[in-house]
This record gives sequence, C-alpha cells and structure tokens, in this order.
Amino acid sequence: MAGPGTVLRSIKEAIKDSDRLPSATSYGTFELDFQGGQANVRPPVVEITTVDVIRSDTVNTDFVGYSQDENGNDIGRIYRAGFEMPVEVRIVTAEGGDYDPVDMGGKVRLALYRYEDRQEHDPLPDPDGTGILADVTHFELGDGGTDDDFGMTPALRGWRQEIDVWFEEVIDTAEEYGEEDYVVTVDSPKAGEEEAGTTIAIVYDVSPNQASEADEYT
Repeated sequence: MAGPGTVLRSIKEAIKDSDRLPSATSYGTFELDFQGGQANVRPPVVEITTVDVIRSDTVNTDFVGYSQDENGNDIGRIYRAGFEMPVEVRIVTAEGGDYDPVDMGGKVRLALYRYEDRQEHDPLPDPDGTGILADVTHFELGDGGTDDDFGMTPALRGWRQEIDVWFEEVIDTAEEYGEEDYVVTVDSPKAGEEEAGTTIAIVYDVSPNQASEADEYT
C-alpha cells in the first residue's frame, strides 16, 4: 500500500538501484542536520523529502467496495483515498570535493525519467519487497536548480529536483479495524404461521455466531 513514507523510500530505492551515483553516496528520507544528529554523515548525500501531503478530493466518498472472506461474505469495506505529494530530491556535496552536484542532479533525472508519465511510465519499486508500488497514479519531474549553503565550513554545494507524485492509499476496514459481522441465517415465520395482528420476531444470526436482537413487525 502506498503512503508518504513508502513513496519516499521507493524513490530512494529507484535512484540508488540505478547505480548512476557514486558508491560513496548516502541517502535519507528526511532533511539531514549536518551540525547535529547527522554530523557524522559525509557528502555526497541525497535527501528525498516532502513537506505537504494534499488530499486530492475532499468532497466525494472514498468507498469503492467490500472485502470478502473465502466464502464470499462481506466482512469489511474498502476505501481508496487520493493524495498529491510534492517531493524534493536534494543533492548535497562539499565545496572543493570530488563530486559535482549539477552532474549528480542530471544523473538523478536520468534515473527517474523511466518512471515519468510522459516517458516509459514504469512503476516505482516497492521498497518493502520485490514487487512494484502499484498505487502511485502520477509521477512527473518538475523544476530543478542549485541549492547552496554557505553557512557551513566547507560550504555545501547542492542541487534540488522537484517531483510531483500522486498516490492512492487503500484502507481495508477488515484488516485495519477488524472484521464486520454479517448475516448467516434468517429465522422467519413459515407460511400459514402468521395471524393478523400477531407480533412476529425475525431473528438474524450474524457472524461471529452472535444472535442479534429481534426485529419485530406486526
């Protein structure tokens, strides 16, 4: 299932597995603090981050169907929510080092073009397995440019690449919140057993083997 963290890790794996960047490159799915917790990380570094996850449809229902057990009984509901997520890939190198951020930025674009809707439109890899991330519905490379930080010593030379990603997050209530009860049998009066003005109880036997309260009619 696609989600913000899964999508970021998928893009990271796509860049890393392309073997286009130097083997010394470090990768992260959050902004590194080179003066704090990540002071021991040495450039070159590739950061894949986002600051916004935008609900693409805030009006219509996300309900798309029911989940079923092996016997075909409806045990849950399936919702498919769409999101838009701007992603930034930031390449960080040290001034005077062996790595050119502009050159690395070009290699990142070449690594990701194959997933663009306008080009090969290959599915992104599933970072949690060997399959694909099927719930990504749109992938497009955007603008890029230099992104230098002269407040560090040595100065950090960088390149940023913007990406527009759309994905769908699928929720199966049976898996996430537990299976819903369903009707197993209905005990209703047989023909000829009813009399006018008599209250008759119809009892529904529901899963998991719990009798519901009687529904009465006259």
